[in-house]
Amino acid sequence: MATIKKSQVREAINEYQAKAIEEVTKKHFEKKEAFRTQILKQEPELNNLYEAFKRVKQVVSGKSIMADSLFYGCFYELKSAPACNTFEEFENYIKICVAWWSFPGFSELEHAYESEKSEIYNEYDKVRELMKSIPQTQKCIVELEKLGFDLSNLKPEVTKAVAIIEVDKTKLGLAKKEN
Repeated sequence: MATIKKSQVREAINEYQAKAIEEVTKKHFEKKEAFRTQILKQEPELNNLYEAFKRVKQVVSGKSIMADSLFYGCFYELKSAPACNTFEEFENYIKICVAWWSFPGFSELEHAYESEKSEIYNEYDKVRELMKSIPQTQKCIVELEKLGFDLSNLKPEVTKAVAIIEVDKTKLGLAKKEN
């Protein structure tokens, strides 16, 4: 007889958890991107920094006598930096390079994200404990649906029949030897 297994229910709950974490992560990256954009927009010297970047990049990447020395010295990262032909490309590059954790507000953003993820994990741990406390799968499904989980798409697993195979016991070394 085909029945819904508890492992199927656990799998469905894990999918719900993964979806919740994915949503929180997506929101977090949107907030982080907005934070970075806001900080860059507030920087009055960003245009001057862009012009300086282009000029120094040109010299370090060029054929001057000092270019290689500067490259192995203080401009190591700059030589391998992208060309940044437009200001927008430069802004995107700078977003990667800035030590964002040094800005006030950034650590709060990260902390809020980690806290929210932790709360989700804790709540799903409670759901798993509830599942363990209910031995019958059908009762477990009813309780989880009361909590708001949609488990209607779970289909009973078809149990597989065991095949009977002829085995040569002598070749397996299991045949009793007669004296």
